[in-house]
This record gives sequence, structure tokens and C-alpha cells, in this order.
Amino acid sequence: MDRRTFLTTMLQGTTLAATLLPHSISPLLIKQYASLRHLGGDSYQNVRISTLGINSLGAVFSRLLAYSIQNVCCYEVLSDQLRSGNLDFSSLNRTIQQTDLLFLFADTTDPASDSLLSSCINTTAAAGVQSVVVGPYSTDRPLSALPLTCSTPPHCFVVHHTTARDLVALVADLANTDSFVGIDHGDIKAILRSGNLGLFSCSEATGADRGSRACSQALERLQQQGVNSANCRGAMACIYGSPTMPFDYYAQAVSVMDGYFSNDISFVFGAIPDEHLAADTIKVAILAMR
Repeated sequence: MDRRTFLTTMLQGTTLAATLLPHSISPLLIKQYASLRHLGGDSYQNVRISTLGINSLGAVFSRLLAYSIQNVCCYEVLSDQLRSGNLDFSSLNRTIQQTDLLFLFADTTDPASDSLLSSCINTTAAAGVQSVVVGPYSTDRPLSALPLTCSTPPHCFVVHHTTARDLVALVADLANTDSFVGIDHGDIKAILRSGNLGLFSCSEATGADRGSRACSQALERLQQQGVNSANCRGAMACIYGSPTMPFDYYAQAVSVMDGYFSNDISFVFGAIPDEHLAADTIKVAILAMR
């Protein structure tokens, strides 16, 4: 089975569902496909995801997530705690050990965050937990310049708190929605480790070709940020639409991504009904590593 056939099969769901409902994702499949972040209720949680906001920018990012995404534990820590000796490393270590994937929100362009960010990265690595740094990025201050005792974690370039929220939501939806056949936390982590720099893009579209246009716009924005099909080492995506969105629009987006990303890289995606989107709107979110 080639990749396009596999991706289409994943979108259609079970053989019975594809036979009975070939042109739409039925409300009967909402429970199977939907993210609990959108629909509410108890969630299936495959990956324990946490965020740790460092200093003022990181705290803003983490607080927004605490109020907008379920089942993601959010914390914050300040450099003043480290300088004054009030940072409880044993408590920090216990918190880290209770997660599988930790997003560290920090402004790496600010030297004031260096010591605390380094301590958090080293503590996370010592606990055997994968971390991802999320925040502003500068080639003059790469993570590799920090005093680390472990390998450098990937850095996802984000400057706005809503973008950080959407990025974490993408990963959480892929990791913790149990209907995505063949996707587990190992796939997610492998893609995050596939490159040094992660770039995120999200786009919405309406109209007859909404799936193709939303996906093409998201990919174009990634190219403007410096990632393309040649230098991309791994990618993940979520396609969001209303519960009654015809299947054809999801297939449009899948076709564009399948034609764009190389067969040589790791690429996973999910299709998630979102009842908060208008009936004629589709949203495509993509995280690409280079």
C-alpha cells in the first residue's frame, strides 16, 4: 500500500464506515475521530504532555494553555527563584518525571533566561523525558550555546502565545486521539527529534476547494519561514473541520501534503472534527522540522 492510499484509508476510518458513508464524516464517527479538547468529556490519554513557562514570556504562554487545552499540565518558573535559591529542584524533578513530553516556553533571545532554561533542559534529560523548547529564535543565540550536559533539544520557533497554543494543541491532538491508526507517542517524538528547528503554520479556508487552499496556504507560510520539501526532515499535521464536513475536503488537504512532503521523511497527520468551526471552514495546522 503506497502512502497516499494509506493516508486516505486512515481518513475514511473503518471499511464499514467508508462503505456506508463514502462522502462525509458522519456524526456517528465523532466519538471515534474527535479531539476531547473540542468535544469535552473524559479523554483517552496516550502521552502525558506538560508545559513549563520560563520567566515572563514563558509564563504568559503557559497560562494561556492552562485555560484553553484540556489534559495538558501547565507550570511556570522564574529566574528570581533560581537566583534566590528558592527553586525547589526536587519538586521540579518530580513534576518532570510525571510527564512524557515537556514543552519549555522560553525567550532564548533573552540572556536572563539562560541559566534557568539550561537547568530545566538538563533536569528533563536526566529524567529521561523528551523536551521541546518553544519561543523566539535567533541564529546569534542557538540552544547549542547554552551550558548543557545533554544533547540539544529541538527548538520550535514561536513568537506569539496563540501560535504556541495551536502548536501544542496539534501535538496533543495527534498523540492523544486514539482513532489515529498507526500513530503513537514514538512517532510523535521521532518527528520532533528529526530536526533542530521546528516551524509551525496554520491556515483556514472556505469555498469549494477549501481543503486544497488551506493546506497550500499553510505550506506557503512554512516556505516563507525557511522550510521546504527539500530541507524538511519530518512533519505532522492536523486537518480540522466541522463534524458534517464532506470527506472530499479532507482528501483535498491530504493530497496536497502527500505531493509536497518527500516519501523519505516521517510524516503523520490526523483529521479532527471541530464543532467550533463554521460548516464551510477547514483549518490545516502543520509542524515541520528541519
